[in-house]
Amino acid sequence: MLPIYICEDNPTLLQYYQDTIDNILLMEEFDMKVQAAVTTPEELLQAAKQCQGEDEGRDGFYLLDIDLHADMDGFDLAKEIRNFDSRGFIVFITTHSELAMLTFKYQIEAMDFILKDEDWSIGPKLNACMSAALDRHNSSTETAKLVFKSGSHTIQVEQDNILYITPSTVAHKVQLVMKNGVKEFYSSLNDCEENLGKGFIRCHKAFIVNASHITQVDRKTLTITLSNGESIIASTRGINRVLDFIRSDNQ
Repeated sequence: MLPIYICEDNPTLLQYYQDTIDNILLMEEFDMKVQAAVTTPEELLQAAKQCQGEDEGRDGFYLLDIDLHADMDGFDLAKEIRNFDSRGFIVFITTHSELAMLTFKYQIEAMDFILKDEDWSIGPKLNACMSAALDRHNSSTETAKLVFKSGSHTIQVEQDNILYITPSTVAHKVQLVMKNGVKEFYSSLNDCEENLGKGFIRCHKAFIVNASHITQVDRKTLTITLSNGESIIASTRGINRVLDFIRSDNQ
């Protein structure tokens, strides 16, 4: 699902944009959801960062007014968004058509620039932007990201970011150890193994390793060294599985 964030300082217009987007979602059945509709840049950043923290690597769709009557305008807000969501989809909406060229100056890579004065075109333009964003989001995540289910929640993680998976110290939880941190969620290694594709190997009853991060395999000590310098243990069968995979992958 692609989360949608709206920032418009005028509450009446904010409600209008949210209603327009909700109607599009109802008609088109896009796999998107309005995550936050707020009047200040600070509120939007807080909501978007929280969503990113809960779901690593998740893209967002952002509809931003440019003149927000705040310390931060829409361009400044977009630059802040790019710090944690480099692949998000940004659409500006404003009454000032002359500001369109500034999107290039700020190097924000906006999807579109919608004029508030052209009320008749707002719905169709939003529909087109949302459709294009969803298509690009789905095509970029089919092979690059993995989705883990934890009860009623899903955790989406970039595949290359995962080093290994191991049981947590908390019962019925596993640890997803990544290049930039650790996530814990309710699951089992067996369930995770079923959802993982090629390149993830059960090297031990307590470890599933991402082969793309293996830098050294030591048969004598039954250890595997990873790209971050960390070592994990392996069983004899697990070591053989890893070596077999590396040989077949290099052929």
